[in-house]
Amino acid sequence: MELVVEANPQRVFANAPTYHINSISVKSDHEMYLSADDLRINLWHLEITDRSFNIMDMRPSDMEEQMEVIIAVEFHLWLCNVFMYSSSKDAVCLCDMRSLALWDRHSKIFEEPDDPSSRSSFSKIISSISDVKFSHSGWYTIT
Repeated sequence: MELVVEANPQRVFANAPTYHINSISVKSDHEMYLSADDLRINLWHLEITDRSFNIMDMRPSDMEEQMEVIIAVEFHLWLCNVFMYSSSKDAVCLCDMRSLALWDRHSKIFEEPDDPSSRSSFSKIISSISDVKFSHSGWYTIT
């Protein structure tokens, strides 16, 4: 007899993002979660399935001006108002939701200065940050 694995949706959330979701992170209270696509970070409540709250929008008025995309997002393990995200500009941004409802800037950014003379298209691909995590203690970030 062949083993068949089947996934059944437990809940369907309306107003899904326009782009592919890159990352999902559950808040420490287990009532909310963040989803990140290329240009937006949305905050969802597990009991409210018909809407989300947009807390970051990197979409420019003219898409020709788009210079960076969101790669990953992660809630802090026990500080439920803190999250971080990484972008295609090799930066990790730490954000505190207590200060603003819509994030158009970060609280703290971690990045290394870029030397254009030593960057090629290949080095940009292999040096990009593909994921961000908080350590189990919550005091360190891992990229």
